[in-house]
Amino acid sequence: MKRPYICTPVGDAMPNAKPRLVNAGTPAAARLHVTKPLYEVKPATAADVSKFYEQGGKIEEAAADGVTGTLPGVGAQS
Repeated sequence: MKRPYICTPVGDAMPNAKPRLVNAGTPAAARLHVTKPLYEVKPATAADVSKFYEQGGKIEEAAADGVTGTLPGVGAQS
């Protein structure tokens, strides 16, 4: 079952961004809809990882919240 989610910019990363109302099944699906044009997501190759580390990057650990559709610090969405 879908419901409306309000997606609002956080912090100063996108100062001109306006809130968006998205009809989606989960908060994660709404977030994906809004951010999809900003990032391309694909599996990293060994060369990608090596280059990333050479440039001083570090791997980030994704929270399970994206899988369950719940927001950090908030109970399950209904």
